[in-house]
Amino acid sequence: PAAFNWNFDSAIGDWAGFYGSTRLTALATTGKSLEVYARKADGTGASLLLAGKVQPGLSYRFAADVMVGRTTSVAALAYAYLYLEDTTGNGQLLSLGVVNTQGGVWGKLQQSFQVPAGTYRRMELMVLSTRSDQSLYLDNVTLNRL
Repeated sequence: PAAFNWNFDSAIGDWAGFYGSTRLTALATTGKSLEVYARKADGTGASLLLAGKVQPGLSYRFAADVMVGRTTSVAALAYAYLYLEDTTGNGQLLSLGVVNTQGGVWGKLQQSFQVPAGTYRRMELMVLSTRSDQSLYLDNVTLNRL
């Protein structure tokens, strides 16, 4: 498919915690969202392996709703990366956007990007944030081929 959507209303799917634990929560714009809690450090969050979902050389549009913490006094930075690792083990990060967040308020990450040509053994979408003392909430993640 050329379009992927994760709204977390019924399942976490293939998403995993990146140095944190995951669960579905009712805190969402609609339905449910993915909560990453018990985070070990800043720069932690959720990740998704993209093998078979994106292809080298093609362009995509990424978007996601993010929130860090439930209390309005919580200010944080949420950001996303595409991590690419080639067959020799060399890794690179492509920035997929940064947004300042306020607790209890959904912010939006969105970015168009091109996957560099090459052969990769690992392609991983990572949505991370500062303020590891707070939960990171993720909802309405989309990835569309341009």
